[in-house]
Amino acid sequence: MATPVVTVAAGGLPVVDVTATFPKLGLPVTEAPNGRGVAVTKVAANGLPVTFKAAGNEWPFPPNPPPISGGGGGPFTPASLTGLIGWWDTSVFASMSLLGGTDINTMLDQSGAVNTMSAFNQYPFYSATGLNTRPAMLLNSGTKALHKTSFALGTGNTLTVFCVATLDSAGTGAYGRLLSYKAATGSNDADNNGSFMFARDNANNGMALYRNGSAATKAMAANATFRCIATIDASGVMTIYIDGAPATGGALNAAFVSGGELAIGCQAIAWNSAWKGAIAEIGIATGFTNATDVASLDTYLKNKWGL
Repeated sequence: MATPVVTVAAGGLPVVDVTATFPKLGLPVTEAPNGRGVAVTKVAANGLPVTFKAAGNEWPFPPNPPPISGGGGGPFTPASLTGLIGWWDTSVFASMSLLGGTDINTMLDQSGAVNTMSAFNQYPFYSATGLNTRPAMLLNSGTKALHKTSFALGTGNTLTVFCVATLDSAGTGAYGRLLSYKAATGSNDADNNGSFMFARDNANNGMALYRNGSAATKAMAANATFRCIATIDASGVMTIYIDGAPATGGALNAAFVSGGELAIGCQAIAWNSAWKGAIAEIGIATGFTNATDVASLDTYLKNKWGL
C-alpha cells in the first residue's frame, strides 16, 4: 500500500521525488484524492526519498520489489510501525493551527488515524528553530500542553512510543510527562494497568516508560537533545532506548483500557507533572517494535533532526 500524501508548496515533510530513477527505492506514495494524507513538500536534497504512483497501480514496478519496512528495501518511517495511531510532527507546518503566528491551538495527526491534538489551557509555543535549528513546540509551564479526550488506544497489551525532544533540566521535575495516557478507569496515568506514562524518571536524569508500578528507565545527560523510543512486547517486557542505546526494565502483561485521555506535555486529566523543553516529533503505535526496526526508526529520527 502506498502512503497517501498531499503535496504542498511549503511546510510539509521534506521529500525528494525519485520516481524517475532506477531502481525505484523511494517510499511509495500516492496523491490523496480526498485531501487526507501526509503533507509533503518536494525539495532537491535532504528529504525523504519517495516514489509517486497512481492510485490502483500497485507494486511491483517491474523489476523492482516494494520497499520493505526496516528490511533495507526502502526507508523506515513512523508510517512503517504496526498500529500507528498518533504521529505529531512540527516539521509539517501545515498540520498546525497557530494563533498569532506562534501559539499552537491544534495539531493534526500524520498517522491517518485523525487524532487531532488540541491546546487545553495555555498554548505550546511554535518555534521554527526550536530544536537543533529545526522546528519544535516549546513547553515552559504545566498548562502549556496538547490533549485529546476519548483516545482510541485499543485493548491490546503491546506499545511503541517515540519522540525527539530537548530536556530543560532546570524546569522539568521528576515524572514530567512527555506523553501521558489515562484510561477511563483509575485515578491517574500511573496507578492502573489500563494507562501508561512516557516521562522523565524520578531520578531526574533520564526517561522512563511507566505502567502501574512497572517501568523501564534509561539515563541521559542534563539539558540533552535526544531521541527516545520505548516498547512493550507481548509478554509485557518494557524496553527504552535513548539515542539508540537500550535498557530493559520491568514487565506488566495486561490489556490497556481504550477511550481515555492522551496528553502531550503533562499528565492527562490532572494537568500537572509538566514537561519543560522542546518537542519536535512524537508518536504512538499499538504494536510492539523489535530491536531491528527500532534501530531503523532511530536512524530516521537521527537523520531527519540532524542528531
